[in-house]
Amino acid sequence: MKAKNPWHRLPDKPPFVLDEDKDAVLAFNEEARQKGHPHALNLDIIPVPFVGRPDAPVVLLGNIAGAGDEHLDDYKKWPAYADRLHKNLLHQNLDCQFLPMGPDVDTLPPHKAWWNDKLKHLLDSFGNGAAAESILARSLLAVEFFPYRSRSNEYHHEKLSLMSSQGYSQVLVYNAMENGAVIIIRYGKAKWFDAVRGLQTYRHLILLKEARQTHISPNGVADDGAYKKIVEKIKASVALTSGRGAS
Repeated sequence: MKAKNPWHRLPDKPPFVLDEDKDAVLAFNEEARQKGHPHALNLDIIPVPFVGRPDAPVVLLGNIAGAGDEHLDDYKKWPAYADRLHKNLLHQNLDCQFLPMGPDVDTLPPHKAWWNDKLKHLLDSFGNGAAAESILARSLLAVEFFPYRSRSNEYHHEKLSLMSSQGYSQVLVYNAMENGAVIIIRYGKAKWFDAVRGLQTYRHLILLKEARQTHISPNGVADDGAYKKIVEKIKASVALTSGRGAS
């Protein structure tokens, strides 16, 4: 499935929001402010609706990327990171596409630490260290159901439907299904099933046992053998890539 990537229209400075999303997002934030809700969207930092290789063999689906401790000033301290965030939106990072597994100089420490924790079992399965990080950096795509970043880790954005930006993320999932990728739902199972036709019965779909514990681990997957399937899918992709490089 093909769709135009809307993220080339993202402004170069805050507020980081697409023009077609701006009215709805600003109205949502104003309502959250008036009601004292903590889940307003942080438009001072670059959105991460997805991160990683668009044709990755393993795809991780979530609800929404949190803002965490990230601030606009961080981009002045780590300009390479900001540059890679912008390039990520256009799929222009040719190496270390899954940014959290990239070199420290290009990744905010809290961002890297969070994903290292969630993926620690996969890192172990590939020997840990820089070599394991490099493998995962070339093998993963994480897609969030909602494209902008929340000041809270809780999802309260059901009333917002952003056809262009959310639609593009859904296209990435459709393409992953067409490519036979392993797809793991970390958060938002019901929303993803409703938005992406055929996902619920997709033969390479993997669910986790606990919605609140989203570590990708041998004991964390719902079906026996599913974790091995993830590892083998990555190994096969790495071997294929290496073979192309050698030819």
